[in-house]
Amino acid sequence: MPAFHLHLRNPACESFRTAQVAGMFGLERQEADAFELRAELPSLEEPWQIGAIVGPSGAGKSALAAAAFGPRAAEPKWPRDRAVVDAFPPEVSMRRLVAAFGAVGFNSPPAWLRPFHILSQGEQFRCRLAQSLLAAESDGAALPLIVCDEFTSAVDRATAHSASAALARAIRQGTFHCRLVAVTCHTDVLPWLAPDWTLDLATGQLSRGSLRRPRLKLEIAAVRAGAWDLFRKHHYLSAGLNRAAKSFVAFHQDRPVAFSAWMRMGAAGHQCRATRLAYREHRTVVLPEYQGLGIGNRLSEWCGALFRGLGHRVYSTSSHPAMIRHRLLSEAWRKVRFGFTSPSRRPHERQSQLRNLSALRWTASFEYVGPEMDGRTARELIAV
Repeated sequence: MPAFHLHLRNPACESFRTAQVAGMFGLERQEADAFELRAELPSLEEPWQIGAIVGPSGAGKSALAAAAFGPRAAEPKWPRDRAVVDAFPPEVSMRRLVAAFGAVGFNSPPAWLRPFHILSQGEQFRCRLAQSLLAAESDGAALPLIVCDEFTSAVDRATAHSASAALARAIRQGTFHCRLVAVTCHTDVLPWLAPDWTLDLATGQLSRGSLRRPRLKLEIAAVRAGAWDLFRKHHYLSAGLNRAAKSFVAFHQDRPVAFSAWMRMGAAGHQCRATRLAYREHRTVVLPEYQGLGIGNRLSEWCGALFRGLGHRVYSTSSHPAMIRHRLLSEAWRKVRFGFTSPSRRPHERQSQLRNLSALRWTASFEYVGPEMDGRTARELIAV
């Protein structure tokens, strides 16, 4: 296990103004000071995937990370006149770019089409993480190493937690074959990252073993259509919502975080035997701060269980890569179709498909075949 012994020096700053401040507040003259930092870190030959260096500001985290793992890579320039999808090298395929966005919980396609400087701080943070993943993948190393200094320092804590969980899952599942060292003063991300080792510079202690990720407790309630206004701008297809839809909102710690709406299948008078007792997913969206935690899929499956408990069959069609990938791997969903949607022969349905471009997109359709809710409970929950 490599041992590091660093001598760090904070220079004294002498000027007329520093003398003024010292005089105003009775401060002593500042001398140049230095301190030593001794630490041991796991070697790169050991079988670990995620590490963390934590400690208060000024503890020497960044200096230690640079000494142990090399200098921090320069951040690329993000063009102000191009969408973020165009800011990545042309040799990065769209498939891999979408995978990188999904790996960091940046799951809002409308935001992919905006310039970097327009994005929120949380979205910018996720973009930087995606760029780091793709840069590591292209450097040719057998097991690339990503060092993220000031990890989650500039984002709200909900985004910090969800992005940490998404990134850790992508690395551990092998979506991106690399290692990560997070350098941060925020210890609240550690349970979400679940690092294989953590060096705490406040105590000098190196601990090994993953922390248990916190359980995310959601409360779900049927709501009226007006709740859609909070979520509409974040949906990847359309801001429209059919007012006949049955709508639900998931709450985390009394805060709304996700929305799902469901429609009865078949137009009135045209319901075939297979769909007259069926519901389909109409809109599901998670607020950006909470993307990457799997909330959208959990909410969809809760709704599927509810409608099955009411005696309905349950279907969903999606073009969202993360949602399709989850359902292909889940025993709760049965694949019905994969490919382009065939335009309907009925004029009114065909017109709606073309208006929403659903006949021109690559989509996957699934039937929910997972557990069903108790019928009495389902009837009580759906009442608004």
